[in-house]
Amino acid sequence: MATAGVVTDGAAEALENHRFSSGDLTLAAHLERPPGGGTGLPGVVICHGFPSGPDGGANSVTTFPELAFRIATEMGWVAMVPYLRGMDGSEGDFSLDGWRDDVVAAVADLRSQPGVDMVWAVGFGSGASLAICAAAVDEEIMGVGALAAPAGW
Repeated sequence: MATAGVVTDGAAEALENHRFSSGDLTLAAHLERPPGGGTGLPGVVICHGFPSGPDGGANSVTTFPELAFRIATEMGWVAMVPYLRGMDGSEGDFSLDGWRDDVVAAVADLRSQPGVDMVWAVGFGSGASLAICAAAVDEEIMGVGALAAPAGW
């Protein structure tokens, strides 16, 4: 697996190292495994939020591969950062329902990876709401970490 690095030009695609399917779409992702691999490993899908700010979607997930790398190397988890539909490197157009479906598909893909046992979903901002909504429709998601989830979703 590639190790995460700092992106200086905002090119999220430089950190993509995995592809998975969500319905008829092919989405990009960053996947990190702990050193030495193993079996019975916990997994986590890290959900990005809605792109905002001066660079919009270009920078909304650029630091998450570094977080995935740290989770893998320091905690021994398999970590995945999906680039949800409409984001750089992924097919499709933005929709909230589509993004929820993408998170569910990412969880299924991560669960299918060698050595992965149980999968959690975490997110920040609207990504936190997506993690909660995905867990509401997928009983295989073992738990959710939701930080600064907006109300009213």
